[in-house]
Amino acid sequence: MKTTFKIMLFFSLCILGSTLSSCQIVGGYLFEKVADCALLNECPQLKNDTERQQPQDTVQRQETERQQVQERNQKFVRDKFIDAIAVNTMVNQGYVFLSGKSGKQFTGKVANSEIRERGNLEESGVAAWIHWSDAQTSSILFMKNSRVRVWEKGFEYRGKWYWGANDNLLYVKMDQGAQYKFTKSRLYTKGNPEKPRRSSSEQTLRNYYQTLNSYKYQSAWNSLSSELQSEGYQSYLDWWTQVKKIEVLSTKLVSEDGFNSTVNSRLRYLTKSGRKINQMLRFDFVWDTGSDRWLINKVERLALLN
Repeated sequence: MKTTFKIMLFFSLCILGSTLSSCQIVGGYLFEKVADCALLNECPQLKNDTERQQPQDTVQRQETERQQVQERNQKFVRDKFIDAIAVNTMVNQGYVFLSGKSGKQFTGKVANSEIRERGNLEESGVAAWIHWSDAQTSSILFMKNSRVRVWEKGFEYRGKWYWGANDNLLYVKMDQGAQYKFTKSRLYTKGNPEKPRRSSSEQTLRNYYQTLNSYKYQSAWNSLSSELQSEGYQSYLDWWTQVKKIEVLSTKLVSEDGFNSTVNSRLRYLTKSGRKINQMLRFDFVWDTGSDRWLINKVERLALLN
C-alpha cells in the first residue's frame, strides 16, 4: 500500500512540475517492473535476515544441548553413580601407570574423559581414553558397582576400581592381575621415563624407627598407609609409648616392582620395663605419589628371636 502511494505521488509531481523526459524514463522503468511482477511473477523480494540470524541460532542450540547433557550427567550422578564426578576429576587430563602381571611397567596419559549415561548400566559411568608410552591406545569405563571395563586391541578386560590413601590415587585391579594407578602428577622423571624417582624402602624403614626413637609418634604414624591406620591411632600410641628404644640390626630387600616393595628386617626392642625383644619382621610398602614416598602397608612377624 505504501509503495503504491509513493508511485502515485511520483506521477502527480511529474505532471505538476517535472520535465516530461524524466517522468517518461523513470515511469517507464517502474511500469516495466510492475509488469514483470504481475505477468512473470518476478517481484522484488523483501530482505530476509534469517541467514544472518542462523549463526546465533546455532550457538543457542549448541548451548541448549550442552546444558541438557550437563543436566543428564548431574541426574546420573545423583541417582546412579555418586562417585562419578570425583572419578572424572581424578582421571581427566591426568597420568596413569600400568604394572603388568609379569612385572613390566608402562606409563600413559589420559587424553580425555567424560561422564557417560546410557540406558544400560554396563555402558554407563566415567569413560576415559589412554595414550601409552609404547604407542598403544586403550579405553576404560568406570562403573557404579566399582567394576571397570577396559578395551585394548579389540579385546575387552574386566577388573575393579578403588580409591587409594587419602583419595589422592585411583587404583584399578584387573581380574588377570595387572594394576592401573591414576594420579594427577608424574611419577617418573622426564629424562628417563621408565626409571622410578624414589627413595629406598630400606632407608624408609630405618627412618621410621629413628622417628619412633625420637618419640615423634604422629610423624611415625603418618608413615603408615590408610590400611594400617585403620587400627586406630590410640592403640598405636599405647604400644609405642611402652618402648624405650628400637635397634634396626639388619634389612634386606626382598622384592620391588615400582609401586610395591617388600623388606625383611631384624629388630631389637627395649621396653621401658627393661624387657628386650628380638624378632624378624617383613614389611610391605606401597608408593604414595601424593607425598612422593614409601608408606608401610603391612607388617608380618616371621620369627621371634632369642
